[in-house]
This record gives sequence, C-alpha cells and structure tokens, in this order.
Amino acid sequence: MRKWQSAAILAAVMVSFGCASSPPPATMTPANPFAALAGGEPVAFAAPIDEAIARPSFDTTGLPEAPWSSPPLAMDAVPSAVLSAWATADNRGVCAPVALATAGEARARVSRMIEGGWAVEFDRPGMPGLSAHGDACARCGRGVFGVAGTAMSPDELSSDEGPVPTFADGSHLEVEPPADGEQVAAATLTINGQGCVYQVWSFLGEAHLRELVGGLRRVEVSTEQTLAAR
Repeated sequence: MRKWQSAAILAAVMVSFGCASSPPPATMTPANPFAALAGGEPVAFAAPIDEAIARPSFDTTGLPEAPWSSPPLAMDAVPSAVLSAWATADNRGVCAPVALATAGEARARVSRMIEGGWAVEFDRPGMPGLSAHGDACARCGRGVFGVAGTAMSPDELSSDEGPVPTFADGSHLEVEPPADGEQVAAATLTINGQGCVYQVWSFLGEAHLRELVGGLRRVEVSTEQTLAAR
C-alpha cells in the first residue's frame, strides 16, 4: 500500500495505515468517558481559541466559511468512541474533539495512534478498508473512513508563518486524492485556534472524503471537561 506523502500523515498517521505488524489493542469504549467530569456550562470547543495559535496575519476576505463554523454537535449526538478517544489522548488540551455530522450506517470505534493523538475509525461491512493487520482489503469493511486529531502541530506543516488559510476562519485544508490503483483519499486540516493537525480519510474515494470534511463539526463539551483536559 502507498505510503502517503503528506508530512502530517508520515509523522503522525494512525498505526493501522500500513504501519502495524500486529492487530491493534482492544477498543477502549468506556460507558461514560466523562463520568468524573459531569456538569458545567457547555462550550463550543474543548480547547478554546488560543491567541498564540490563531494566525490572523493572512487576509481571509472572500474565503468560504469552514464546515466547523456551523453550530456544534451535542455530546449525546456523537458516537461515544469520539469522546472516549479524545478523553484519553495526550493532546486533548490543544486538540478539541470534532465529529462527523453523519456517518450513515457505519459503526465508530476508537483507534490507536502513533504517539499522543486520538482517532476514530468507522467500520461498514462489505466496504473496502484495512484488515486488523494493516493490509488493504476489498470488502473487510474495517476502517473504511475516519477522523484523527494527530500529535503534530500546525507549525510543522510549514517552515514560515504556517498553513495558508482555505476558509474564512483561518483554517486550512489540503486534500490528497487516491494514488493510481488505490482507493484511499486523505485530507489534512488545521482548525484556527487549535494546536494540532486533524486528518480525515476515506477508502470510498475523494468525493466521499469531501462529503465527510463538509460534515465535520465541533463537539460541545462542558467547562469542567475543558479544564480537565489541560
């Protein structure tokens, strides 16, 4: 399988993307990942906008609104795997949870990352994806698509002022279509005010990947959860 050329993917992509020689550990899905953090007023992002991370130096006039500028999703409206993955990640204080507005009939599960980040894979029987050993498969339906908040910093994507904005809020998107003979497409994202690089992928092609990115939303979590993440 192709080794993706994106610097972000090479540095912090999921172990299962051709890098694992053995099956990942059992999925971690606590019944209530925030049992000790209950209560508090909801906020739009777990990690608030940090002025040191925000990059206002670029002119964003005329750029489209980012998908995650839409109203955030409530905690009970997203798969528990999203909250479980984020709540146990080392970078949770600078890498807010985001989720897909809809995943159809696919089933979400926590996935292992290389160092410090969080990831959620979506399985759907009969679809292309990756086996538990990291081999490409035509119909295993494992890891068909997914979302990750990697341990990579946005500054690592560029040697100057950071990624050039794609959206009006200063966020950046780069889409890598499938290579010849392959199906997986990948998107590398930075979200203004967040200190990590996000990634979205799909084994169902570039058109499906762009649908997923268009449905990417913030997750509303409480103030106590925000403070506990730091």
